[in-house]
Amino acid sequence: MNTDNDQLLHKTAELVTRYLEQNQQSDQAISDYHPATELEKLLTLVLPEEGCSEAELLADIQRYLQYSVRTAHPHFMKQLYSGSSPAAIAGDWITTVTNTAAHTYQVSPVGTLMEQNLIRRLNQLIGFEQGDGIMVTGGSNANQIALLCALNQHWPSIKQQGFQAIKPVLYVSDQCHYSYEKAVFTLGIGTDNMRAIESDEQCRMRPDALVAQIQQDIEDGLQPFFIGATSGTTVAGAFDPLDTLADIAKRFDLWLHVDAAWGGPVLFSEQHKHLMQGVEWAHSVTWDAHKFMSAPLICSAVLLRDTGVLEAACSGGGSAYLFHPDENAAYNYGQKSLQCGRRVDSLKLWLDWRSKGTAGYRQQLESSMQLAQYCRQTITAHPKLHLLLEPDYLNLFFRYIPTLGTSTHDQRAIESLNLAILDAMKQAGSFYVDYATIKGTLGIRLVLANNQIRQTHLTALLDEIVRLGDALSSEILTN
Repeated sequence: MNTDNDQLLHKTAELVTRYLEQNQQSDQAISDYHPATELEKLLTLVLPEEGCSEAELLADIQRYLQYSVRTAHPHFMKQLYSGSSPAAIAGDWITTVTNTAAHTYQVSPVGTLMEQNLIRRLNQLIGFEQGDGIMVTGGSNANQIALLCALNQHWPSIKQQGFQAIKPVLYVSDQCHYSYEKAVFTLGIGTDNMRAIESDEQCRMRPDALVAQIQQDIEDGLQPFFIGATSGTTVAGAFDPLDTLADIAKRFDLWLHVDAAWGGPVLFSEQHKHLMQGVEWAHSVTWDAHKFMSAPLICSAVLLRDTGVLEAACSGGGSAYLFHPDENAAYNYGQKSLQCGRRVDSLKLWLDWRSKGTAGYRQQLESSMQLAQYCRQTITAHPKLHLLLEPDYLNLFFRYIPTLGTSTHDQRAIESLNLAILDAMKQAGSFYVDYATIKGTLGIRLVLANNQIRQTHLTALLDEIVRLGDALSSEILTN
């Protein structure tokens, strides 16, 4: 490495260290927000003909950090991911420095063995005794691969012959992740053959509605093959009744997949793992460690109950130059992947797990569940905050409602007021919280994915929502 590059890396490390330290300060703004048209003018985005100096590159890095959202800030409560731990960040750095592809043992020996161990450990949490799996490019990709495996198990001929006269139908909740829609048109199943099953008042899939739809489709000459359950829905944080869905899957000979990208970590806790009772009867599970476990993006896995299914569905090609029949052939994970080049995402999670221990994840989960209950109780007790849905997990769905001028005819104005509150916090860089719509009702969606959140931060957030609501009410509700 030449001296100039060496200095650039040292100075970049100093900038990054300072940035991470600032993230821990509650009075530090989460972002220096600008609309896209303004931000373009503040950045140097032109790619030059001649190379830039070290000073110019450092200025680019500083601007990137300045205008990026600080997802590790304790006031970041917007998405199902957040900042990370020093051990996980170190793992991500080493992965970048070594720059190996996780397709064969030959080029990624340590990463392969780490990934194997992580998959085994996650399968143990689920209850898969002889499980399989692989790390993938996100929960959306994991759901798609689960669908592919289910298709291949039901109709192995599809891999060579296509669908022919096969009419596959799958079933998901009306609260499922939108990745299923992308998966079915990518795989050629077609969105018309995906059934969105009605959920109950707690946003959990209704087994009675599922059975009725399956029976109707069979009568219509269609071929049901897949149930996509969710453990921790994106908006409500709801958990579908897996034990009942597993019975239905067995009754109709269907593949049961569980999207546990968000809710999977309840399995670390004896106190809360009942939310996923019956998961051991599933055929496959999606798990995102970059969500609650706070590994750097992307860090996801698709987990299979039975060995051999994944490779049967995904393998094809590469034997002429890549997958050689040597003594380590069984460790060539590329045979179980739709990707060729595949980043070593195992190291950051493996180091994080080593750093915290299983007990650390358990404590994090149980502490966060306590914070969710504190938040629920505070919202319920406050005269100007209204809880819209009883939480199962770490998602809080609520509204600010002023005490005066709030008849049932003012719902659109109330929605506009809540959106204005969130926008004001974003503009100020004080808190990042999102909104969502559940069954036609718009509300504030607070997500407790960030392992830096403490009770004081939630108190400050709710106080700020009320303060802004009081300040904005007269203007918005009278227009």
